[in-house]
Amino acid sequence: MSFNLTQILTLLIIISFALSFLSLSMLTFLFVRMRQVLKQQEEIILLDKKINRRVTKKIESLAIEKIDGVITAIGSRLEEELKKHFTDLSEFAAEESNEMGKFIIKQQEAITRESQYHVANMLLKSEKEVAGYKQTKMKEVDQQVRDIVFRAAREVIGRSISFSEHEDLVNKALERAKKEKIFS
Repeated sequence: MSFNLTQILTLLIIISFALSFLSLSMLTFLFVRMRQVLKQQEEIILLDKKINRRVTKKIESLAIEKIDGVITAIGSRLEEELKKHFTDLSEFAAEESNEMGKFIIKQQEAITRESQYHVANMLLKSEKEVAGYKQTKMKEVDQQVRDIVFRAAREVIGRSISFSEHEDLVNKALERAKKEKIFS
């Protein structure tokens, strides 16, 4: 049996079509099967969500019941203890308040005495400082007046002047001293 090239090519094309058809059929089958699996998976997920919701609701209701019971028990115990503590605290506060009042009165008296002593000392110190300051300023003014008189005398020495000229010279010297800010 001898085959020519056309027959072989035809045979190869037919085989190729057959293989392509088989591949396409397999892909179609796999695609359909995959869609079925995905649909089943979605149904399982929905069922799982429903179960989770039911379980969550049941757990929540049980937890709420238990927590309410615990809160009620703790609340009554806490209320009793708080009443006892508040009674103890109010008695303690009353005692401490009386003691604190006595202490504050003693402290106020001591502070008043000490403040009076400090004020008297500060007053004496201030009076001494003012007297010292006054004496220093008086010495400065005396010195400035001497300087003015000395300057005026220097200007007047060597000349024979009348009383009005003398008065004029002293006034000019005083004005010059003011301009030079000797009195400030």
